[in-house]
Amino acid sequence: MILPEFEQSHSFRIIDVWDDILIKKAVEIYEQGLGQEYISKEDLIKFTENKNYILIGAMVDKDLAGVMVAYPMSIKESEKYDRELYENKVPQILQNRKVGFIKSVAVEKEFRRRGIGTQLIVEAMQRLKNKECDLFFAVSWVSGLPDSSPSVFEALKFTNAVEISDYWTEDSIKEKYICPVDGNPCHCSAIFYLRKESAYLE
Repeated sequence: MILPEFEQSHSFRIIDVWDDILIKKAVEIYEQGLGQEYISKEDLIKFTENKNYILIGAMVDKDLAGVMVAYPMSIKESEKYDRELYENKVPQILQNRKVGFIKSVAVEKEFRRRGIGTQLIVEAMQRLKNKECDLFFAVSWVSGLPDSSPSVFEALKFTNAVEISDYWTEDSIKEKYICPVDGNPCHCSAIFYLRKESAYLE
């Protein structure tokens, strides 16, 4: 589906079939947008092999312009994020819900500001709804860079539940990924965003 505001101007199509060339390009887009080793080639291959995961891309002509990963959250993950909400004085709301996790979205620099990231999120939400998710959750990187995801989630009427400073510090050290802003370790903040079934999806 296409949001009404992009019906006239969009010039991309959504894909969900991946080959080695597209996977390689998706890794490059993620490294450009979110940092080296944050999502690896091995991760993306795993996502394509597991039907629980939603791995979609946006093609502009023959070029992969954006990539998106989402999936229904596991009970273990719901408990983890609810614990983090509780530690930051936010009510626990994820457990006992069918939560769709918007894990990551990235768009090639030359294709930004065309609504591609927004449309990828909306498409992922529709597919999560088809998997019976009734709540959408995202952890958004607060980079301070232009075209960062908080503005996209807010435009889609997600609620800012909490902002947590130094959110990726320990994880970046453990997983050895390189933040585009800080390098390693990453000291960027994260915003937890929530949204019930979107009106766009009706």
